[in-house]
Formats: sequence, C-alpha cells, structure tokens
Amino acid sequence: MESNKTVNVDELVTRFKREGHFDRLRKFVLETFKEKESEGFAEQIRTIAEMELDKDPSLKLKDHFRTAPLIAGAVDRTSLYENTMENIKNNILSKEELKLNVQEVMKELCYRETEGHRQS
Repeated sequence: MESNKTVNVDELVTRFKREGHFDRLRKFVLETFKEKESEGFAEQIRTIAEMELDKDPSLKLKDHFRTAPLIAGAVDRTSLYENTMENIKNNILSKEELKLNVQEVMKELCYRETEGHRQS
C-alpha cells in the first residue's frame, strides 16, 4: 500500500467505538442472548442454588449478603460460565449477519480514512 493509503488500525478501532458501532454490537449480542439463551442460563443458576441450599439448609437462615457469595462460588465451580460463553460464540457471534455488518462498517471506516489522507 502507498503511504497515503495506509490505514491506522488504532484509529479505526477508536472511530469504530466513538461512532457507537461497538455499543450497537454489544446491545445486539445482549438482546439476542436475552431472547434465546437467558432462560436456560437462569434455570441452571436456580438449579445450582437449590442444590447448595439442599446441601446446607442453614444457608436459608443466613443473611443474603453472606449466602450469595457462597452460591456464586458454587456456580463458579461448575462449567456454566464457560459453556454459556461457548454458546454465545457459536450461536450469536458466529452469525453471518453480524460478520457482514462489521465488515461493512470497517469498509466504510477504511474508505473514509483513506479519503481523509488523500485530501490532506
């Protein structure tokens, strides 16, 4: 590439974020997760919490500020988070629609960046 057509990657990332593209993608991923995966995720957490409460019924009598970290630790000891992240990668982040959207935005940002260098 000629020096006047070189695109600064850091500048592209900054523009991508500054123009709100990253936030739109983040919201898309979150909404898609809520629609398709959140109920199963919540149900698995409820199941783990119930198992912990069955193992130690005294947790029901303790202050929830003490009980919550114990249950969170039980969730951490399972592969729930890792499996959920894997599902997000496979079922949401790998969507062709998402990839095409990012490619189009990056093409537009690159085009504007190279046009800016030509005009300087």
